[in-house]
Amino acid sequence: MLDGNLLRAVQVAMEDFFPKQSKDTPCWGRPEAYRYRVIRQGDVFFILIHEASDACGNTFIGVDTGARYAVSLDGRILRRSVGAEPEASPVPPDVDAGVLEGPLLDGGAP
Repeated sequence: MLDGNLLRAVQVAMEDFFPKQSKDTPCWGRPEAYRYRVIRQGDVFFILIHEASDACGNTFIGVDTGARYAVSLDGRILRRSVGAEPEASPVPPDVDAGVLEGPLLDGGAP
């Protein structure tokens, strides 16, 4: 038996990941060409969408396809990583950690 909240979370991720369907949508653009893995931790569903290699025959070779989502219990997307996007946001170039100074940090020199 599947929980309704789980189904809503997967539906939210699918609606975000896939383009609007039409009769001309290729196999690789359809939900049935993918597999879905879901883990629930507390009030968050973690959803992995990845291509099913056997779904479109030899006409679909995926490279860095799929997506990862974190969806809240109420259906909000908390985090999204699509394809080869990095897991973390890049650090802005103007961020500087600074230089630590002081007697304890420079070996005790006055």
